[in-house]
Amino acid sequence: MAREYAAESVDVNDFAPDFIGLAMRYSNTAIRNRFGATPTSSFLWELPRPAMTPTPSAETDPIVRRAESNGVVRLTLNRPQARNSLSRALMGALEDALDDIAQSDARVVILGGAGPAFCAGHDLKEIRADARRESYEALFAQCSRLMQAIVTLPQPVIAQIHGPASAAGCQLVATCDLALAGRSARFATPGSISACFVPRRWSP
Repeated sequence: MAREYAAESVDVNDFAPDFIGLAMRYSNTAIRNRFGATPTSSFLWELPRPAMTPTPSAETDPIVRRAESNGVVRLTLNRPQARNSLSRALMGALEDALDDIAQSDARVVILGGAGPAFCAGHDLKEIRADARRESYEALFAQCSRLMQAIVTLPQPVIAQIHGPASAAGCQLVATCDLALAGRSARFATPGSISACFVPRRWSP
């Protein structure tokens, strides 16, 4: 399915209420409750690219930004210089935010990325810095917890994508209930000699 918006610059908060009912109807939680199964794909919507956000200051900006209005919570991955790659710190901060939202009266969550990309996948520099098997296992366990936190969240999660969403970043999109894709959005699962993530429920 695709939907066009005439405005040159669209903020997802402006039209998020239009999607709340749809997201609640087709969310991971709603489908699981009705059919006893978890969906393995998201709905893609064609949207103009969101306005670019300023480069954050590491001293003042959190690694995951949070804003809330009228029950709509926006979470923004905030490592633009690293293309919002999923470092251990970023995954931990996102999981903490989701845990807090799960206990709140929020109606819907919108997940986006600051800078030129949605998410470039795992932080390969961080992975290469510690190539021990125990480090890999801990990283993938943390990533699995994060993805499951999205799947089991009582509120629907809408991914707003612009630019690349690759590897674990693509998985992050697929784990959400809905995906709002801008014209600049690109999806890829290129793999790496240093890291590989396959969701347990999708494994043979």
